Amino acid sequence: MSTACPTQAYTQDELLDVVRRILPSEYYTPMSIPSGPGYEVFATDAAVMARVSDAAEHLGCGLFMLTAEDPAYATGTVTFSRPTASAGSVTVLAGSIIRASSVDRRFVTTDPAVFGPSTLNVTVAIKAVEAAYQYNLEEANLVNEAVRLNQSPVYGDPTIFVSASSITTGGVWGSINALGADRGYPRVADEPIEDYRRRIRDLPDTVSVGAIRRTVERFWNSRYPAYPATIIEGWEEDAQICLDFPTNLNGLALDDTRAEPPLHGRLLSRETVTNGFAVCIQRPSGIDDDEFNSATTALWFAIEATKAAGITATILLLPWEP
Repeated sequence: MSTACPTQAYTQDELLDVVRRILPSEYYTPMSIPSGPGYEVFATDAAVMARVSDAAEHLGCGLFMLTAEDPAYATGTVTFSRPTASAGSVTVLAGSIIRASSVDRRFVTTDPAVFGPSTLNVTVAIKAVEAAYQYNLEEANLVNEAVRLNQSPVYGDPTIFVSASSITTGGVWGSINALGADRGYPRVADEPIEDYRRRIRDLPDTVSVGAIRRTVERFWNSRYPAYPATIIEGWEEDAQICLDFPTNLNGLALDDTRAEPPLHGRLLSRETVTNGFAVCIQRPSGIDDDEFNSATTALWFAIEATKAAGITATILLLPWEP
C-alpha cells in the first residue's frame, strides 16, 4: 500500500512571505505595496525557487518505494476552431500533435475532431507524449499551437487552429519502475503496482554502502567493539592517508602526501578510486594468531559476498599501539 508523500513544495507566495519576514519592514514594504521598483527581483527569485521546490518534492517522493507511483500521462482538452465553414466537412484525426509553445510540451489528440458542413468549433481530449508531472500545465502555459494536424481529406482546411479548453492534469513520473529496474527486477506485464512494490521491497539489500556497513558491524565490530573497523571509500580523502594512522608512514604506495582532490595515491587506479573501498582494522589486544586469522577470514568472505560485482574491496591492517 502506498504512503502519502512526506515532502511538500513551497509556492511563490510562501517563499515571498519568508523574504518579508527576514527583511526589515522599512526596506521590503515600500517595494511590495504596490509592487515598487526592485520587487520583481524577489518575485522572480521566488518563482524560480518554487519550481525547484516542486522538483524536489517530486524527486523526494519518487525515490522511496512506499511513495513511488505508477507512470501516468497528463490529460486535458483542446478546441479546434476555424474562422469559416467554407471548406465543408473535415476531420482532424486522432494522433495529431499539438504543443504548449511557452514550455515546449507536446500532446497528441486521442479523439478525432469532426467538423460538419457548418461546424466552427470542436473540443477533443488530448494526452501528453510522456509520462511526467511536467506536463501538468496551468493557465499560463496551456496548449496554443498545432505542430502536425492529420486531416481527412488531406489538407481539408488549412485555417484550423487550436486553443486550450482546460488545464492538463494527472501526469506522473512513475518512478516505481525505475526503482525496480535499479535492483535488477523489472516489472512484468500487467503487474499491479502494489504487488510490484511488495516484491521489490522484500528483496534483501546486499550491495549498498549500508549493507557493507552492516556486514562489518556483524562480523567485526560486534565481536571487537573496542577496535571498530573503519570503512573508507576510494574517492574519500581519507583513502590517501589511512595507512598513516596512528603513525606517520609517508611514502607508502597508497599514501600521497598531497592528498588533495582530485589527486589520489600514486598507485591507486581510477577504478579503485571510483569503485573501491577499504575496511581498516586494528589487531585487537590479547588474541592469538589463530583467532585473528579466523576473524579476518570471516570478515573477508562476508564482504566478498555482500559487495556488488565490479567493486573492489581491501582489508587494511593498521598498526596498533597499546
